[in-house]
Amino acid sequence: MRRTRLVLAIAMLMLGIGPAHADPGHEKPRITVMRWKDAPVTANEPGCEKAGTCVEEVLIIKAHDPDSSITEVQVWFDENGERAPFVFAHTSCVQGREPGQVARLELGVAYTEPGTYVVAAVAYSHRRCTGHEAGDGHPALHSRIFRLETEVEAPT
Repeated sequence: MRRTRLVLAIAMLMLGIGPAHADPGHEKPRITVMRWKDAPVTANEPGCEKAGTCVEEVLIIKAHDPDSSITEVQVWFDENGERAPFVFAHTSCVQGREPGQVARLELGVAYTEPGTYVVAAVAYSHRRCTGHEAGDGHPALHSRIFRLETEVEAPT
């Protein structure tokens, strides 16, 4: 049995077969999915916040780093062509503490006016599944900014 495992391990090395990675095509954190749960995205009726009837649209974001853990995702919801105050979502490694786990977030947002909006996001990762601290010897890495142009329709 032991000899069989050794022969299999040597054969895998010779063939270049190693441990499977979720997405070996990148070295830094990457946002792999950013989409709306339901289309079309629709604005709420004016005054819905006072009546407590505003309906949230759900933005799904998935982020991945092959050798670290996604620790947070920052999202900006465009307002009047400018980056609005951002949503700072800590993942707390709920998807798992093993490096390479995909972090999946669902964020709710309510639009008040129809129009074209750009949602931007960036993901941060760290090897220890904790926030980066100065002098800890592990650099905090971040993804490129991912942008999603969204056409918000008028309420029906």
